[in-house]
Amino acid sequence: MSFIAESVVVLLEIVSVMTFLFVIYLRYGRDDQRLQAIGNRHVRRLRAKDRAQIGIFVGLVIVTLVSAHIAFSATALWVGSAILTLGLLAAGGVYFQGVSRLIVDRSIRYAMMMWSSSCLFIAALLAAISWGAWRSQALGDGFDGGLLAQFVAPLAQTAGIIIAATMVVLTNRFTADQAKRSAGQAIYQKLEFASVDLFRFEANHPELVKALWFEDPVPLGDNPTADEKLAAYSLEQYVCQLLNLFEMELRFRREGIIPPDVFASWIVWMYEICCLPTFIHIWRNELEPHYITDFQVLINEGIHVGQSDVPYRDSSDEPDWEKVQRFYEKVAELVSPDNPCGEVRNWLRERKLLAS
Repeated sequence: MSFIAESVVVLLEIVSVMTFLFVIYLRYGRDDQRLQAIGNRHVRRLRAKDRAQIGIFVGLVIVTLVSAHIAFSATALWVGSAILTLGLLAAGGVYFQGVSRLIVDRSIRYAMMMWSSSCLFIAALLAAISWGAWRSQALGDGFDGGLLAQFVAPLAQTAGIIIAATMVVLTNRFTADQAKRSAGQAIYQKLEFASVDLFRFEANHPELVKALWFEDPVPLGDNPTADEKLAAYSLEQYVCQLLNLFEMELRFRREGIIPPDVFASWIVWMYEICCLPTFIHIWRNELEPHYITDFQVLINEGIHVGQSDVPYRDSSDEPDWEKVQRFYEKVAELVSPDNPCGEVRNWLRERKLLAS
């Protein structure tokens, strides 16, 4: 029994080493594919706290496997089984509390899911072997080896079924993610085409561009004429086109459909709109209640940060990049509250628009 248990632990050690090497390859190899899968260059930059959590997780796994190996070869089987179970539970707690949130690449998540399934099955198998060894000692001459063989055979078959089912689930998840990425690319293309249509609309309606970007708001009087109402309505619909594009960008980014760098490239445009007095007037008096809460938060934050910062009033004007950075940081938190998006937060610095 001890030899069988020790062999099973060796198998788990081999699987763990192979999984570790595969994760290293996924993390640092295949440059183009990795960046496409991650969708965020800043995932490379791990903080000291993050590296410490990863080190604790890897260290727990190594100590647990080595200790269990020694225990199965030198002490009672239940001791090794207890060490393995408790150690893997502790490593799992560290992983799900701190390490898992750092993993953006789905391929790495799948590899860790397979390793976790292997650990769960092997821990259960060793527990069953330990129980069988204890019962064989308790029964003495009454122990029936044939009965144990009959018990182990269906257990092995069950293990095969579990592993096959796990592979099916992971394959389905991978296929679904591939379909989601393909749908995301199609949606991104449609958004880009929609922005082109908007630019074409602006070229054909310079009076609306002038009213929004270069003039102060002109509230309707007590008795507006039909032409004044039509002009105000046209301007409002022009603003709605902008807002609808921005709202879709936010929703698709939060759902993981739009890549982080694409979303980050739109944020300056959002900020510039939020700085315009005419937009602020229309937003607060007409349009704000018609949009989802998170989008209202984003626009109101842009208005708050951009007070007195009005670009595009003159050809020489530029946004106050320090204020724009504050808006980027708020958007990074809004998109991903638990782990603010590094692509968004560092967008201006990477383009040297913000002083270090």
